[in-house]
Amino acid sequence: MSISLDDEAQPEQPVQLEFRIPDDAVITEGSSVFVVAQSARQEQPELLEAQWNPAKRTMTATTNHFSLFVPVIVDVQKTLAGFGQAVDDVLMFSRTNQPACFGQDPLEGDASITVSPIAGQEVWPCLNLDGKTLSLQLQNNSPLVWEYASDPSVDPSIPTAKTAAGVIMAAMYPYIEGGSAQAIVLPDETGRIDYDISDLPITGELDALPAMMLVGILAKAVGEVMPPGWDELVSRAECVADIADAVTSESEAVDISVTVLNCFGSAVGGTPALILTLITSGPAALYGSIYGFWGEFADGNLLTFDITLDEPPASPLGDTAELTGKWEGPVRQDRSNYTMTLELTDSEGKLYGDVFYPELGCSGTWTETARSADTVSLTEVIDQDPRNTCATRVDIRISKSDGGLGVVLNWGGRKATADLTRD
Repeated sequence: MSISLDDEAQPEQPVQLEFRIPDDAVITEGSSVFVVAQSARQEQPELLEAQWNPAKRTMTATTNHFSLFVPVIVDVQKTLAGFGQAVDDVLMFSRTNQPACFGQDPLEGDASITVSPIAGQEVWPCLNLDGKTLSLQLQNNSPLVWEYASDPSVDPSIPTAKTAAGVIMAAMYPYIEGGSAQAIVLPDETGRIDYDISDLPITGELDALPAMMLVGILAKAVGEVMPPGWDELVSRAECVADIADAVTSESEAVDISVTVLNCFGSAVGGTPALILTLITSGPAALYGSIYGFWGEFADGNLLTFDITLDEPPASPLGDTAELTGKWEGPVRQDRSNYTMTLELTDSEGKLYGDVFYPELGCSGTWTETARSADTVSLTEVIDQDPRNTCATRVDIRISKSDGGLGVVLNWGGRKATADLTRD
């Protein structure tokens, strides 16, 4: 029922509202009756206490302003108990069995790539190698939200989200946590991060985000009473900024929870908003499980692991003559690829070289500086660089590799690798 006056005028005295309830509406002993008042000026619906007359089957309430009024019959205790149980169910996370890819080496042959154990098996790591792209997949095995960062760093990846709670957490992450991670791994989801194999070794860090998980717990707990598409409504709601403010101001878990639920309610409106209003006005004991969760993870939970390449000892260099001649092959630098052509010569047992990078237009010379049983160190000096694209001086290390030459280039804190074959 909607009541209004001209020019949006409001009554000078309280007005009594009376609603006739149909005979087929069931009101049990545990039911409570309310009238919900909602106006365009209110973000949250107002609950008006109502009186129930079973003989007349009427519901009456008093208001000081006109708006849209809806009579509601709800079992408050059952609603609150259902929410509390839903929260407990979310926190009683059922851990998964390790995936088939866990522990598998993506390399064939004598070399191997391994991941060090992750404490508590909170996340299952898997590796996949496609050409020179090394993909790290992190399958979440906990109810937590994890923020991933690594050294070396990579471009951020888009989080996967198959559930309404996941969509909401992914949308809120940039507001709540700043969105600076290389990846976030949501509960029941798998995150993927791509590297170049030359990035090895890699050190990874997983940092638990309790505020994000709190959003997810509440989203899952109230999901059954929400209308289809509610996750998209919440994701676009302006009140997301209010949640971010509550988190960054280090509010208590219950205060953050109320802010989150109020945001959900204002985004969807209608009966779901009423139910959320009842929950937020419920007793503090309703949030007992959330208190326990917050106390355990409020300071975060940092996990670290390493991804390393274990290679067999390099082949002995043998005679210098085995290294001389013309060589060619691809160079991998960060996400760039280009070609190197090289001619090595021997002068009195010492290696010299002429090098050219066709795509870069650079050329220069190599001069041996040191030697061990399995590697030769040289210095590269670029003397032709018309486009000013190459480093002037580079430290070079070469070794035998699968019938060819393995080359590592280092300059100014940067690194590139090449696999050369005879031209």
